[in-house]
Amino acid sequence: MSPPETLSPEPPELELSPENRRSYYGLLSDIEASQPILSILIAVCDDRPLRDKLIRACERELQPDIRLYRLQLDRDEPSLRMAIANRVPQEEDLQRGKPGVLMVTGAEDLLFISAKGDRPEVDKFMGYLQWTREGLRAFRYPIVLWVTTQISVNLSEKAPDFWSWRKGVFRFAPETPLDASLTQFDPEMRGGELMQVSPSQEADDDAFLPLEDLQDLIARTETQRGTDDPSLGTLYDRLGQLYARRLRRGEAEDYPKERELAFRCFRKAIELQGKLGLRSDLLNSLMHLGNVYQLQGQFQSVIQYYEQALKLARALNDRSNEAYTLSALGNAFHRLCEYQKSIDCYTHALNIARSHGNFTVQLYALGGMGNSYNCLSMSSQAIDCHQTQLEIARKLGDRQNELYALGGLGNALSSMEKYPEAIEFYEEQLKISRELDDKQNESYALGGLGKAYNQLKQYNRAIKFHHQQLEITRKMNDRQSETYAFSGLHDIYVSLKDYQKAIAFKKQEIQLMKDSQNFKGEAHAWFDLGNTLYKSDKIQDSVSAYKKSREMFESIGFNRKVKQCDRVIQKLVQET
Repeated sequence: MSPPETLSPEPPELELSPENRRSYYGLLSDIEASQPILSILIAVCDDRPLRDKLIRACERELQPDIRLYRLQLDRDEPSLRMAIANRVPQEEDLQRGKPGVLMVTGAEDLLFISAKGDRPEVDKFMGYLQWTREGLRAFRYPIVLWVTTQISVNLSEKAPDFWSWRKGVFRFAPETPLDASLTQFDPEMRGGELMQVSPSQEADDDAFLPLEDLQDLIARTETQRGTDDPSLGTLYDRLGQLYARRLRRGEAEDYPKERELAFRCFRKAIELQGKLGLRSDLLNSLMHLGNVYQLQGQFQSVIQYYEQALKLARALNDRSNEAYTLSALGNAFHRLCEYQKSIDCYTHALNIARSHGNFTVQLYALGGMGNSYNCLSMSSQAIDCHQTQLEIARKLGDRQNELYALGGLGNALSSMEKYPEAIEFYEEQLKISRELDDKQNESYALGGLGKAYNQLKQYNRAIKFHHQQLEITRKMNDRQSETYAFSGLHDIYVSLKDYQKAIAFKKQEIQLMKDSQNFKGEAHAWFDLGNTLYKSDKIQDSVSAYKKSREMFESIGFNRKVKQCDRVIQKLVQET
C-alpha cells in the first residue's frame, strides 16, 4: 500500500491566475454548500505543486468550521470507495457527522500502460469508479477527487455512471510551464453564429451549484464574513450567470423577475470588485452583464459595458479577453446596423487572435465580419471571410463552425441573387447537420432553402421547407428560430399576395418575440407588419404598427430605424 501523502507548509498568500482563482472559489463554494451531504466534486489539475498549494489553501480557508481530510488511492487497488472506507473508521469526527471534506489524490500516479502486460492501473480505477456510486451513499460529506486532464477525458466514457453523479468540475490551468510531453493542446471550439462569451468567462454547466444552495451560501457568507468579503464578488457573479442561463434556456419561472435578478447580481459583483480592486474579476462581470443586455436586444447597453471591459482588458494587458471583447462589440454594432464599426472591431479581434493562435476568436470574427460585409452588400468580401472560416473549421475538424460557414456562404450568395449556388451550400449545411443531429443548424439550413426557393418563385417548395423548419423549432422549444419560420412564411404569402395569411404569420412572430422579450426582433416585426398592412390597404392599422415599431426602436437606442419609421409615418399621414 502506498504511504500517506504529506504536504509541506504553505505561506498564507495564495496567488493564482484569474481563471484558477474563479475555479478555486467555486470549489470552496461547493464544499461549503455540500454539508452534510454526499457530493462528488472533480478537480482537474496537471500541475502537482499547484494542486498541493490549492489543497493547503482550502484547508486554511475552511478551518475551523470544516475539517479537511487527505486520502491517497492505493496504486495496486485504486478503489475510491475502499480508500474512504479504510479512513472513515479512524476519524471520530467523521463518524459523528461533523462537517468535513475528503481530498483524494493518487490518480495522477496510475499507469495507463502496464509493463507486465496486466490490466492497466487506470482501467482498474475506472472500473472501480463505475460501480462505486451505491457504495458511497453511506458517506455524507463532499468528496473532492483530484485527477489529471488525461484521466478526466476518459471518465465520462469509461465511468459514465460515476461521471453523471458529479456535482461540479473545476479545472486548474498550470501556473508554471509544464513539459510539453505531459500536455496536449485540445482547444475548446464553441460553435455559434453569435458567440457571447469566451470559454473561460462562463462557468461550465456542471460547475453551477443549485440556485437555492448558492443563495444560501451568499447569505451565510455575508453574515459570517461581512458584506465586503472578496469571495462575494465571485458568488454574486456566479448567481448572475445562473439566472442568465435560465433566461437563455427558457427555464425562468418568472422571466421579468429573474432578468432583474441577473442584472442586480452582476451589478452587485461589479460594485464589490471595483471597490476591492479585483480587476480581472471585474472584467468578467462586466462582460457577463453585457451578455444579459445582449439577450434582451439592448445593444446600446451591451456596448456601454463591453467598452468598459475592453478598457480594463487593455489596462491588464489581457490580450485574450481583449480579443473576445472586441468580438462582442462587433456583434453589438452589427445588431445596431453599424456595420463598418462592426467590421473594425472584428478586424482588430482577428489580428489579435491570429497573433496568439486563438482559433476560437478567429472563426467567430471571420463569421461576424462576413455577416457585416454581406449587410453592406459587399458580398465578395463576405464570401472571402466565410471561405476562410470554412477552411479553418475543416482543418480543425470543427463541424459546428463548418456548418455556420456554409450557412454564411449561402446567405452571401443569396444576397448576390445567385440562388442556385446558395441552395448548394444550404443543402450541404442541411446534410451535415442531419448527420450530426444538429437541430439548430438544420433549422437554419431549412430557413435558407425556404428563402432561396421563395426568390426563385418556387413557392410550394419554399413553404415546405419553412414548415419543416417550424416543426423542428417547436420540438426544440426554440422560440427564436420559430420566429424565423413564421417570418419566412410571411414573406412567401406576401409574394403570393395572400396578405391575410401573411399578416397572421407575422402576428404569431410578434407574439413569440414579445414572450421572449426580444425587443429588437419585435421592433423589426412590427415594421414588417406595417408594410404588409399597407399593401393590404389597411392604412390606419399600418400607421399603428409603424408607431409601435418606432416606440420599440427608440427604447433600445436604434436611432437610424427610428428616423426611418418617422419618414414612413409622415408619408402615410400625408396620404390620408
